[in-house]
Amino acid sequence: MLDLFKRRPILTVFLIACFTAFIFQGSRGLWETTEGRYSLCAKEMLESGNWLEPTLFGEHHWTKPPLAYWLMAAGMKIFGENPWGLRFFSSLAFVLTALLSFDIGRRLWDEKTGLLCGLVYATCPLAIGVANTVNTDTTLAFFMGAAIWAYVGALTTSQQRSGAWSFAFWILLGLAFLTKGPPALLVLFVPVLMHFFSECRPKAGFWNLSAILLGLVVACSWFTIVLIKNSDLVIKSDGVVYHGLLSYYWNNEIVGRIVTGHHKRNNEWYGAFALYLPLFIAGMGLWAWPQWRFFIRRRLWSLASWKTQLKTPVAVLFAAWIIPATAVFFLSSSRLPNYILPLFLPLALIVGHELAGSTQLFRPLLIRGIVAGSIALTVLGKLVSSGDFPNVFSNPKRDMAQLYKLVAEWDKSSDLTFCLYEQEGNMGFDFYARAPVIRGFKKPGTKVEKYTAYTLENALKLWQADPSRQELVLVFQGKRRKDVDTVLVQFGLKPADEVANALWTCLLLRKP
Repeated sequence: MLDLFKRRPILTVFLIACFTAFIFQGSRGLWETTEGRYSLCAKEMLESGNWLEPTLFGEHHWTKPPLAYWLMAAGMKIFGENPWGLRFFSSLAFVLTALLSFDIGRRLWDEKTGLLCGLVYATCPLAIGVANTVNTDTTLAFFMGAAIWAYVGALTTSQQRSGAWSFAFWILLGLAFLTKGPPALLVLFVPVLMHFFSECRPKAGFWNLSAILLGLVVACSWFTIVLIKNSDLVIKSDGVVYHGLLSYYWNNEIVGRIVTGHHKRNNEWYGAFALYLPLFIAGMGLWAWPQWRFFIRRRLWSLASWKTQLKTPVAVLFAAWIIPATAVFFLSSSRLPNYILPLFLPLALIVGHELAGSTQLFRPLLIRGIVAGSIALTVLGKLVSSGDFPNVFSNPKRDMAQLYKLVAEWDKSSDLTFCLYEQEGNMGFDFYARAPVIRGFKKPGTKVEKYTAYTLENALKLWQADPSRQELVLVFQGKRRKDVDTVLVQFGLKPADEVANALWTCLLLRKP
């Protein structure tokens, strides 16, 4: 096995990354709520031909720039409207990031180290898990990592080629910004801090004005167009009214996420420690020990050790790559596990370097065992998450495939309205595109209505006020049956029919 590694290192990393990324990729249905929301935005973009303005249920949805939606829509165009097509480019981004890990390690140290860096990322549990969901973070991590790869290329190449690497850096940074917006700017800490704290800098030509302007065009062209086009737009979000798209982006997407905790995503003072520390400790899976061996052996809790370590350009590079971004993630008031994914590329490089430089760790049997064990855990994790081991993970509530199986059995009429009741914080009652086949619950000839309200009572009032809808299929988790029955009594409604499985219940309601 190691002989193959030595002969074809980049091919080895590519094949292992492809296996861990794509194996059973389409076996699991969509998980609410993020996967459903992204999938519906991409589907509507594909169907409407409006590639400029993302929509959700036909209404503008401005929370993210469009690049990730473009890739999801392209995946569905190529492979069909299914989870495989929807997640294809996310998995591809993971594979390409593993190859970046190989090449950065090769450029900074040697090919053996590059191989180990690539293997670490290709079998990293957190990176694989995020790549197996519909999200923007895997794509963002790739473009951010690719920008650093271009910067490393500028550091390690001749002056004649430094200009080409400069164009690559700024274009890739622009694409990262077009994927998720401001988080991409964390990449800028690397060249700026390297410029001030290290004598090892790119040759003349990296700070190329033409390259910077081209990167700005890539990053800002879409934002500029939609901001001008929607300067007078009134946007209502979570009970707040924003006048103009610029006001919405600034107050809701930047201030609301970073400063105020408006989105209520682990915004408690201890939220970052409770959420991120376990991921930093165990997110590397079987590679976690070399990661922490690196920090312990270098005594990085000591200021004197930091002063010694930062005398080398590579140490400055990694400090600029990891520390500012970590500080931003911890200080931000909006936190989700996926957010720190871009930091796992430099961590994979650190682990690979630690393995290559240690005679105790770099042992053929140990490397084989960790790679094989990580692959086995990947296969097991994907089978479990797809529900193929029912005794381990039976009928998971987040997998909308389980709900779809129940709804698909309901064939009472060709003109039914399906609504989902899921009281989850202030989500309340919202048919939020949570079905696993992109089309929601829509079968041929079925009309699907979106009712949005913060209580089940308000949702039923909306339905009763609509004379064109005589029947309603109310879908909810069975554990909420008592609450639902209480509300139905208030409205004088009795289920005309019902069907249920281990988790979900569907009630057919008719107007009196």
